[in-house]
Amino acid sequence: TGYHKATVPICTSTVSVAIGAVWAWWSLGWRGLRECFAPKNVFNFWVVGASLCFSLSSIALLKAFVHLDAAFIKLVGQVKLPLAALVSTFLLRTRYSLSEWFSLLILFLACGAFKAMTIGGGDAHGFGPVCVLVMCNVFAALFAERAFKKSPDRLPFVVIMTNMRIGEILFALGFLFCEHGSHGFENFFINWDSSTMWVFGTHILDLWMTAFMVKELSSVSKYVSKCLTMVVLFAIALQRGHLAGRHRPTIAETMVALIVILTTLQFATLRAERSQPRRQAWRKE
Repeated sequence: TGYHKATVPICTSTVSVAIGAVWAWWSLGWRGLRECFAPKNVFNFWVVGASLCFSLSSIALLKAFVHLDAAFIKLVGQVKLPLAALVSTFLLRTRYSLSEWFSLLILFLACGAFKAMTIGGGDAHGFGPVCVLVMCNVFAALFAERAFKKSPDRLPFVVIMTNMRIGEILFALGFLFCEHGSHGFENFFINWDSSTMWVFGTHILDLWMTAFMVKELSSVSKYVSKCLTMVVLFAIALQRGHLAGRHRPTIAETMVALIVILTTLQFATLRAERSQPRRQAWRKE
């Protein structure tokens, strides 16, 4: 836990840039490789916004893990879903039905109730990073969705993905210097251990899976697709007999957690039912 948190996103993004560069060169040739590092692409408004928010959310997540249980972070973090829907309504002009808004409202209140129930457990210092994580993740996914789906130059997925990771490296380096000064660079890998390497590996996988889901689905659907992870984490927490620092979750906390999970699945079902007539009409045409 004593490692510099910004070093993980720096390393994961560096590896992702290498993967993206090789992929672009293999599939698109030298032109694709040049587009990966072109300043006009790296410093595009939507790409820069996504890079900044992804970098902040990654660091906030690592800081939250020091104080809070992973299941707690996932459950409270589901407040991203209604916030993402609210922001996408204004930023991307996405429309939601009344039933969907009611589901999002229930989800928001359930997340608040779960936090209120567990406020006495765990370390309160971890709640600040969770708030930063939620807000940055919402805007990061929306910026990325805009960059992937509405790129003016119709750039391929791998190029935009590499552009974002380059920007994330630059921002993470800035955060590392602001927090630790030159000492952060001199002791870059200080206190890295096997658990840090696990975080490093899973973070790379999460970066590419998240980007692919945002490209193919939407930022809101991305959160729904991660609901299974939340169920697994909560089940592990129940088995281990602790959540947010408590010896054992209460019946009320378990019920509210189930409300969060079921409401998330309900929202996914409503979105699927709403989009089905559109797909059928498109096929008939």
